[in-house]
Amino acid sequence: MRLRFLCPIFILLLFIGCSNDDSEPFADPNISRVSLNYLNGIIDVMETNSINRGNINWSDFRASVFEIAGPAQTIEETYPAILKALELLEDNHSFLRTAEGEILFAGGQCPPTLGSISFDEEDIGYIYVGSFGGYLGRGQNLCRCYSRSDKKSG
Repeated sequence: MRLRFLCPIFILLLFIGCSNDDSEPFADPNISRVSLNYLNGIIDVMETNSINRGNINWSDFRASVFEIAGPAQTIEETYPAILKALELLEDNHSFLRTAEGEILFAGGQCPPTLGSISFDEEDIGYIYVGSFGGYLGRGQNLCRCYSRSDKKSG
């Protein structure tokens, strides 16, 4: 008698445990598979490598990011959610360079940028160094390096 009662329960538990539902519990049901996988991949990298990984509640983190993502259909539509994720990391240095070359940065300091060189006159050039992080010695070495390269070309 007892076996008759336990057998259906065991079979039911077996089916529930082996279900193939790999959906993200925090995601909008209309989010595309591409957007879902992209965001999960980025959050996984953050969770593994963030300097603040031990101080973050990753379930709440994912819920907040997927709330912003909504029903995103393309990778580009996930960018606001990625900005939210970068903000939630609270490390002020993490960023994402998109395939289009745009830098997504939510830190409180200068965003990372590439430098540029312009020539306003024939013999005067200007070098713009975007954001730079480091101690005074590194900054001085950078200036010396640019100074030497200018003398070589002139």
